[in-house]
Amino acid sequence: MALSPGPVPETRMSQVLGRSLAEYFQSNNKALFQQMLSGTLQGRPQTVAEIASAALFLVSDQSSAIIGQILNVDGGMAFY
Repeated sequence: MALSPGPVPETRMSQVLGRSLAEYFQSNNKALFQQMLSGTLQGRPQTVAEIASAALFLVSDQSSAIIGQILNVDGGMAFY
């Protein structure tokens, strides 16, 4: 099992990656982030609580029949 989270702006990783991408594309960090979000089906970033809930599900007995899957918790980014 694997958990594949989408953007979570509260995390340090998302913040550092956002700054690096903005620098690479010579863009404004906030503008680039909003552009990325507009390309997701949900249209908003994920929260830490949403990612944690998915992780708790995967380690619970409720997911005992799920084997060899990747759970995308990404607001629909995987469809693009």
